[in-house]
Order: sequence, then structure tokens, then C-alpha cells
Amino acid sequence: MEDYVREYLEGFEDKLVQLGVALDERDSQQVKTFGHRMKGTGGTYGFPVLSEIGGEIESTALRVLELQADEADTPAKDGSDRMWEDLELLRVRLGDTVARLIAEPEDALDES
Repeated sequence: MEDYVREYLEGFEDKLVQLGVALDERDSQQVKTFGHRMKGTGGTYGFPVLSEIGGEIESTALRVLELQADEADTPAKDGSDRMWEDLELLRVRLGDTVARLIAEPEDALDES
């Protein structure tokens, strides 16, 4: 595995912490931005699975933002709780996927 690819994957620990903070704070804009960046960089580095997860994070966060805009006068808590749970599951899935890619780089390159 190329050094720059390994550095990209190993830098995910900090990214996952940042995503966790944004989720804890229910910062849907920050989560959406994170997902958008993942969608782009995953493909750039040759990991379409990371782009896929990034796209799912982005689209789910966008739905939360839309729900919040629709319910501007009242909290969107009831409608968005399930979406926040989905986002947390995506964070876990992303972490597991990155760990697997780091542990099995040859398999990861074969899948990309």
C-alpha cells in the first residue's frame, strides 16, 4: 500500500472523533460536510466503500437539515431521532471499515 494511502487511512482516528463530537452535539451541518468530504476523498484514494458510506452520511444529515427547516418553530426531535441513530450506526460502520482496510491492505486494494 502506498504511504499516502496508509496515512489517509490512519488519519481516520481523528476524523472519527470529530464526527463523534458533531453527532453528540447534533450538528447536522458539520455531519453533512463530513459525509460530503468522505464521499469525495474515498474515491480519490481508491476506496469506493468509503465514498459510499460518506454519501450515506451526507444524505442522512441532509434529511435531518431538511426536517429541521420544515419544523423551524418546533424541535425536530421526534422525526430526527431515528436519523441520528442511523448516523451513529454509519459512524461505527465507517470505523470498522477503516480498521479492516488498515489491517488487510492487500484485500482492500483488490476490492477497490
